[in-house]
Amino acid sequence: MSKKTRHGRTSRPRKPAKQARSHPPHDGFYKHIFSHPEMVEGLLRDFVDEDWLSTVDFSTLERQNGSYVSDDLRAREDDSV
Repeated sequence: MSKKTRHGRTSRPRKPAKQARSHPPHDGFYKHIFSHPEMVEGLLRDFVDEDWLSTVDFSTLERQNGSYVSDDLRAREDDSV
């Protein structure tokens, strides 16, 4: 629906602005925990009861950037890796 402005011009309704992708409230918490290798090691040792865990060299853990550009040139943001 169009409206007349005070100057006699016709205005059109604006399209709603694109909203940033919202993240679940716990997202920041998980990103914080998983950005610390010693916390990741503790979580794995406490919750994973598998033989392969004894072969993991936790001293090699390092945080990797989750921001990248995809093959179709879109900016992407992934979880902590």
